[in-house]
Amino acid sequence: MWTVHQKAQFVLWYAELKSAVAVQCKWQSIHPGEKPPMDKALNQWMNQFKETGTVEKQKSIGRPRTSEDVEHIRQSCIRSPKKSIASRSVTLRFPKTSIQNVLQKCLRLLAYKIQLKQEIKPDDRPKRVEFATFMLNAIDEDENFLQRICFLDEATFYVNGCVNRHNCHIWGT
Repeated sequence: MWTVHQKAQFVLWYAELKSAVAVQCKWQSIHPGEKPPMDKALNQWMNQFKETGTVEKQKSIGRPRTSEDVEHIRQSCIRSPKKSIASRSVTLRFPKTSIQNVLQKCLRLLAYKIQLKQEIKPDDRPKRVEFATFMLNAIDEDENFLQRICFLDEATFYVNGCVNRHNCHIWGT
């Protein structure tokens, strides 16, 4: 909101007048109707000027993102794509938000939730074989057979048994 020039002017006034209230009054006398900066902002600018010699915005200090961290998370996703962010966070000792940001922004992975639509029962195998045979014969008789069928429903079948769907996501592109 405030320009570097304005911040510098406030710091000069603050050093001269030795009071945040006096600086605010001086601002209002020069610019009537405009709100002056808050005491907290004036104190921060003064402290920043004392520490760095400038009121320009400094580069933020934080945990630097390294390609090594991104590579650890990538390898973790390759090893176990079904692992949740929370358990991945515990294993890798990274914050959950950092892992989420790397997955979405750096690796461009998305969470896909498995949705079970139908259950395979023991008597379904002969019916599936019969249907497949019928379809193959129908396609052999008429090449345009599949173009006359409207497929409306999608289903996921699992042969290996029961799957827990709660929080079951797969991270992938």
